Amino acid sequence: MKRLAWVDLLRDIFGVDFAAFSKLDIWPEGYRGFSYLDGDVIAANISFNPLPLRMAGRDVVAGQLQGVATRPAYRRCGLFHDLMEKVLAFADTRCEFLLLYTETPALYQPFGFRLLPEHSFAGQLQAGSFGPDGRNARTLSMRLPEDIALVRRLYRTRCPVSDEFGLIDNEGVFFSNLLRSPSFRLSYLPRIEAVVVWDQAGAGGRSRLLDIVAAEMPPSGILAAALGLPTPDAEIDVLFPPDRLTGQFSAMPLRHEDGDLLMVRGPFGLEQKPFMLPLTALS
Repeated sequence: MKRLAWVDLLRDIFGVDFAAFSKLDIWPEGYRGFSYLDGDVIAANISFNPLPLRMAGRDVVAGQLQGVATRPAYRRCGLFHDLMEKVLAFADTRCEFLLLYTETPALYQPFGFRLLPEHSFAGQLQAGSFGPDGRNARTLSMRLPEDIALVRRLYRTRCPVSDEFGLIDNEGVFFSNLLRSPSFRLSYLPRIEAVVVWDQAGAGGRSRLLDIVAAEMPPSGILAAALGLPTPDAEIDVLFPPDRLTGQFSAMPLRHEDGDLLMVRGPFGLEQKPFMLPLTALS
């Protein structure tokens, strides 16, 4: 019942429909929702999601706050402040630092959060030529149960896309973003058991590599073909640190189209280095 109320809250406040995601029943171990209920209605909510990361070559357990919302009729009653104190007390004993996205950073600064600049990475893959497996990629659809099952199977054994800053596990947020982002393309490479998540942006339709779900990083030639590039050396944007890719890339300051800004609470070792959370981790 509370999950249905959570879906209703996010639809009513943010205009986002999480009904299809809720039906998948992907709730990671350690996920916790902090809510005030009025009958069957959630008046205010903050959710904690564990975020295992590979960071500077080391595995760390971080956390992510999401679903921060208070219905208008219950605002200015101290519910947000009270829930923040509760969720921070919970998170501080379970993770090294907390991340969140927000359009209103001033709301979180009194709780010790600070802004983190993000960067995308522009450049070229050192592909040489197109890999034949990339040309044979099959497009998956999040409307098909068999394709969802396939991606979930591969996700269980995925490697981080980056040793500098890569997610080890974030399945719930990953699938919620795939379901809500019809512009994301999923190219399945059956021989090497990989799914390449990408899209095209801008007037010229420049390809953006968003994420990779695979046990090993695909070769550059296969990636170049899967991304639909006109030539193997065409310029692309990579929306995660490209340290595990073969190519030449330069960091570019990033501003999300919806105005969301990344904030952190706690020690964060990459504060002076370019990085970003992939769009598949945005919440």
